[in-house]
Amino acid sequence: MCTLNAQIQCYYRFIEVFSDEVEYNELMIENAVSQLLLGFFEEVMVEVTIIFSPHLYMGLQHCSIQIDAQCESQTDVSLPSRKENIELTIENNMSSILRELFGSVSVDSVTFNPSPWNFDYNHSIASSV
Repeated sequence: MCTLNAQIQCYYRFIEVFSDEVEYNELMIENAVSQLLLGFFEEVMVEVTIIFSPHLYMGLQHCSIQIDAQCESQTDVSLPSRKENIELTIENNMSSILRELFGSVSVDSVTFNPSPWNFDYNHSIASSV
C-alpha cells in the first residue's frame, strides 16, 4: 500500500471548468489521476477536493486542489530512486492534465509514501501453540 498526496494552486482568468460544478470537476480530475496512477500501480483509489476562492487574486480567480490517493502494487516502490521517479512523473503528468482545464497551475507538493507495512494478507499467519 502506498499513499500519494498533492497540493495544487490554480490561477485563471478563463477556464474550462465551472466553479458551480465542483462535484463534476472533482470526479473528472479523479478519473484522470486514476488513469495516470494505473500506469504505475495495479489498484488505485483517488479522492479530490477543489476549493474555489470567492475573491480575486491580482485580478485572477483562484482555486486549490487537494489530491489524495491510495495505491496497491506488487512491485517494490520503496527504493528512493523509484520513489523520486514516480513523484516527478506524476507531478509532470498531473500538471499537464490540470493545465488543460485550469490554465495556470502551480504544484505546491507531491508526496509519495510507500507504506512500511506491506503485508500480503493472502498468506496464513503462524501462531504459537
